[in-house]
Amino acid sequence: MARTSEHTLQEKQDRAWRVLQKFPNGLSVQHWAQDLGMKRRTLDKWAATLEIQGKVYKEEKSTLWLALPADDVELRKLKLSPEEAMTLYLATRLFVKANDKQNVAAENALLKLADMLNTDANIGKEIFDAARDLQNRADDSNYSQVFRTIMQAYIYKRKVHITYQRADGTTSETTFSPYLLEPSSVGLTTYAVGFSSKAADLRTFKLERIQTANLTKMPFSIPNTFNGLEILKSAWSIYYGQQRHEVVLHFSERVKPRVLETRWHGAQAEPTELADGRLEWRTVVANVTDMLPWVRGWGADCEVIAPMELRETLREEAIALLSIYEAKESKGRQTSKYL
Repeated sequence: MARTSEHTLQEKQDRAWRVLQKFPNGLSVQHWAQDLGMKRRTLDKWAATLEIQGKVYKEEKSTLWLALPADDVELRKLKLSPEEAMTLYLATRLFVKANDKQNVAAENALLKLADMLNTDANIGKEIFDAARDLQNRADDSNYSQVFRTIMQAYIYKRKVHITYQRADGTTSETTFSPYLLEPSSVGLTTYAVGFSSKAADLRTFKLERIQTANLTKMPFSIPNTFNGLEILKSAWSIYYGQQRHEVVLHFSERVKPRVLETRWHGAQAEPTELADGRLEWRTVVANVTDMLPWVRGWGADCEVIAPMELRETLREEAIALLSIYEAKESKGRQTSKYL
């Protein structure tokens, strides 16, 4: 028996998807297969493929397959110059670097860019290598499913039911409407900001902590009062809110050139040089929690002047570090006496 070509198979799967679109309340695999006149076992495989392609889904605890209107949001073909394609590559690469797990969507985007640049400008090898690097990362099938479902919820404006594990290990469930997606270099992750039915307010969820995500048929719309990226202007990375904290840091002469060559925050003031040669750096943020790793990374070349709670946190950490290293050095000296 002749094997079905990949192109013909895709056409048949697309037909199955378009048939499912005619049933807004969904179909079981059995009735779906009957409507198509095909074997249920084969359709089971097709359904899994169509789910990965973002064209079909099941609601939680349901046996019915539902179609997503993927053709309604299909992007028009882009005509990009090599420079524009490289810009997209850099953006995708930055996203990939800010995530430590496999991501099929990002990998496919890189492969398509690589193919485009190899064809048009013969400069796509590094992009292809970047896609392969992503493929070799830790495979977390649950994270891949959560990522795909949250993206679908955002694209199609469908509410999603999630089970979320907080930082303290406790879990909770909510129906969530994602208004905004934001990658963060702090923690190498992506966050979703939106409306939580449990809190009846805006909440931010870290994708790695979402244990389960199930798309629903319930639509949502983003209210006009939601300002999108505007709410993150006061955030260092992702923590936003109404409070404002002035951060004042003093940097040593040794790192002053490095501090000056980058604009680290949208609200930062123009740095000023102090009489002793150090640099005073100021900004205003809603929350200093996700700023702490950046400040900590400068080590002794950065002194926190304000706010006091951030200064106290660093002071306590310095004392703890000193006790660790002093204890180890003391133990080493004591051991050496008996050698």
